[in-house]
Amino acid sequence: MPNHKEGFNDRIKCNEAESKFEDFCKSNDIMFYKFGIDNHPFGNKFWKVNKLIRCTPDYIIMGNITCLVEVKGCVNNVKLKEKDFNAYKFWNKIMPVHYCFYSKARNEIKLTTHNDLLNVLPSCETMNLNDSHKYDNKLCYKIRWNTI
Repeated sequence: MPNHKEGFNDRIKCNEAESKFEDFCKSNDIMFYKFGIDNHPFGNKFWKVNKLIRCTPDYIIMGNITCLVEVKGCVNNVKLKEKDFNAYKFWNKIMPVHYCFYSKARNEIKLTTHNDLLNVLPSCETMNLNDSHKYDNKLCYKIRWNTI
């Protein structure tokens, strides 16, 4: 599973969390459409694209509800960058945003809404996440799996 310490080219090779989400949708008769920007050709120049565009949620789904879905993978606890979450606030005003979290260690999916996650974040531990770029130090929420 990709992680923040890997370079861009390594991170985009495989997204296990998105594969698990798509399998979940198929097994639950939920129509999905890949919406967000993945595997773009811009490499490390992608930072020049506006943050709201870079943080487009991954999918649109239609089932019992129609919404945008951001998919995040983790091993045990979810790490969510504050800047990304703030961009999802914008998208949530346009169309409801839901999150699909996949834990590799648990082989488990959890789903939550943007508003429910908003209530969880104040109790979360925060940390600085150092990405592969030496100047890319980001405030990040550490969301414990049992709080989702």
